[in-house]
Amino acid sequence: MQLASTSQPRTVTQAGMTPVDVACLHVQAFDRVQNASPDKVACSKARGTPPMPSWDLAVRVAANPARIGLVGLDSWFWLDPSPRSVTVHETEAGVDYAITATPMSADWDFGDGARTMLAGPAGYGQRYPQPSSVTHVYEAHTQAGYAVRAWVRYVVTWTASIAGQTVGPYPMDPITQAEIPLNYPVEQAQPELLRI
Repeated sequence: MQLASTSQPRTVTQAGMTPVDVACLHVQAFDRVQNASPDKVACSKARGTPPMPSWDLAVRVAANPARIGLVGLDSWFWLDPSPRSVTVHETEAGVDYAITATPMSADWDFGDGARTMLAGPAGYGQRYPQPSSVTHVYEAHTQAGYAVRAWVRYVVTWTASIAGQTVGPYPMDPITQAEIPLNYPVEQAQPELLRI
């Protein structure tokens, strides 16, 4: 039993409910001489997680040197444009859902067997002429090019707006977005004799 000390609405929460569970709230008022109002009952299902929307998050892998890398020289990579938080609004059964994907880390595959994972903004690199946090040194040349790939991991949360009230944020399953790869040729620098 919970005594009402104010006339303000109350919020009752129950942890661990699933979308198939039904919660009922019984309300009965008593006056000072113990006269009781009839029992009022309100039941509701737990708010389920909204469906995962289709995301348009793909960005492309970019590099410097731009067209051809050199064996033994640092190649700088970045994602263009840099990943950012994106919010999608969807309405279902009169409930407005705001679903937000926030980038957290990036996995890189440089095409020669080398891989790295970087968390946060450092994982997306910096556009040239700034020094990039994503670098790689190739040890062999290839005219065909190395396939440089990146995958960005996003954490996803949702909030729901119902009759002017907002609840959340609540977590959803994370998503991993494969970015548009770069075919990156690497050549061996050839020394030239200018004078004997």
